[in-house]
Amino acid sequence: MFEEQIAWGRDMIRRLEAESRLTQSERDALPSHRRVPRKEDDTWRETIEQKIQSSFGPDTFARYQVAWDLHGEELCKEVDPYTCALSARYRIVALLEELDSRAKHPST
Repeated sequence: MFEEQIAWGRDMIRRLEAESRLTQSERDALPSHRRVPRKEDDTWRETIEQKIQSSFGPDTFARYQVAWDLHGEELCKEVDPYTCALSARYRIVALLEELDSRAKHPST
């Protein structure tokens, strides 16, 4: 159910991790295909939200929202933006993996 979004999230994590290890001048010179553009991130997020809302109940969507709320709190605390972005995406991918597993193996 979420295989594509999980793979997409892992790819964004890989690119963010690579970018986080660069100096600012190296980041500035980084080609766009090696970055995670905001539009791509927004599309990933919108796709996930639609799938969760259409396939799971409000409790599951609330769990999803908590991951983004934590992201916002980390940003407000001025945590390194890469660390903050990575931890949010790790949390979302972990949730998607759990939901994917539940969808494939519903409890009886």
